[in-house]
Amino acid sequence: MGNFDRYQGRFDFSGPSLDNDKLLYRFTGLVRDSGTQIPGTWDDRVFFAPSVTAKLNEDTTLTVLAEYERSKTSMWPYYLRNPVTGVVTNIRLGDPAFDALTQWQASVGYRLEHRFNEALAFRQHVRLGHVSFEGNMVDALGLSPDGRTLNRYAATFRERLNTFNVDNQIEAKLATGPIKHTVLAGVDYFRQSTTLDYYAGLAPSLDLTNPVYGSSAPTMPLGLMSTNSQTLGQVGLYAQDQMAWGGWRLTVGGRQDFAELSNRNDLTGVTSNSEPSKFTGRAGLLYLFESGLAPYVNYATSFLPLTGTTAPQRGGTPFAPTTGESFEAGIKYQPLGWNSYFTATWFNLTKDNVLTIDPAFPTFSVQTGQVRSRGAELEAVLSLAEGLKGVASYSYTDAIVTRSNGLDLGKVPIGVPLQQAAIFLDYTWQNGLLAGFGVGAGARWIGQTWADEVNTIRNPAVTAFDAGVHYDYRGMRLGLNARNLSDERVPICNGGTCAFTQGRTVLGSATARW
Repeated sequence: MGNFDRYQGRFDFSGPSLDNDKLLYRFTGLVRDSGTQIPGTWDDRVFFAPSVTAKLNEDTTLTVLAEYERSKTSMWPYYLRNPVTGVVTNIRLGDPAFDALTQWQASVGYRLEHRFNEALAFRQHVRLGHVSFEGNMVDALGLSPDGRTLNRYAATFRERLNTFNVDNQIEAKLATGPIKHTVLAGVDYFRQSTTLDYYAGLAPSLDLTNPVYGSSAPTMPLGLMSTNSQTLGQVGLYAQDQMAWGGWRLTVGGRQDFAELSNRNDLTGVTSNSEPSKFTGRAGLLYLFESGLAPYVNYATSFLPLTGTTAPQRGGTPFAPTTGESFEAGIKYQPLGWNSYFTATWFNLTKDNVLTIDPAFPTFSVQTGQVRSRGAELEAVLSLAEGLKGVASYSYTDAIVTRSNGLDLGKVPIGVPLQQAAIFLDYTWQNGLLAGFGVGAGARWIGQTWADEVNTIRNPAVTAFDAGVHYDYRGMRLGLNARNLSDERVPICNGGTCAFTQGRTVLGSATARW
């Protein structure tokens, strides 16, 4: 339980079925009824995931998995930034009486594994899935000449998504002289069909000097602005070899993708087709010292066809596939005798056709020509003494748009901080009267970000302090956790659309294990 009227229950049961250790089950679930810091919004969820594993024989295992989830949140929980002063106001752009995003999804599939011998195994993964959602929102069109009347529009989005995946792979372990190989090869197929309907129309205007919500929810019928159907079929052939020789580890892999993408504008009947294909590969080299130190370097390329289109006002153009290239080098260190782990990484990533929020139509996306991100990351997972543990991280990201036909060329992408860091420590008493009792505290910091694509408006840095107490006794755990103790709420904007960072959140929990 927690503030904002949060109530949640969850369970996770597993074990042998009917005392048969060859038939195992697991059933997890969650039910949540919650509000948020924004009045008139929700954070509700129902989730169930059953699975059964059958050991058909000593060499063959079949696992059947299913999942169901339904959630309700806010579609447009954003606030108005004064177009004259640039100050973020407490005036909601939308209307709580209309604003809602309801989504449900389900999937079923299986994993089959058969080992021919200790060196050769076959695996097949299959999944069918469905997702559907409906979102209602009200947003600003512009300010009237009187400077106090905000003209608005209403929109409804309905999307349905069906997917099918199958992946067949062979794994072989062999040796060529002193070099040991783990070879993986396979073929996978993915198919996805999507329909998206977009309705829009005028909504009642809002008096900024006396905003009234609830009664001003749109009641007029909204017109169908666009409806698109897309199908994506993709076949991938892949192979990988991980080689081990002494402390050396070399991994080399490649993948060839063939895709067919079809987009139909169901209003005009116009269909566009494309058949993108690409070979991608990766290679990584690591040396593992006996001390636990492991320097490494790797290189990889990527390819991903995308469904979806730009906003109808931009022509509803289908998205091009994204491609990428990454270089990475670093050091991993796990000291002998320590229950701790350290990493230091340098990276240089380049990605083409990146999807970003459309600043003019924020419910849609646009593709930036090319974005390059380079920087470093440091991370430590610590066990400093008996009962004392912690995590710490720092990242530096120098991101820039390196190719574009727009004004964002040479600019930093919206919402990408140059620096961010976090630390959290937890201590649990092991002996004495306080045995099982623990306390924790930490801090998170995210540096300034840009709020517009031409880098003229900055979002401020965000600092938050967290803390918690917990008590463990005979399988029971009682906990009380608070995030953002100072209740600091900082406005974060993308163009004229703004949201406040999460305020103080207090959650109490009781967990029983047996």
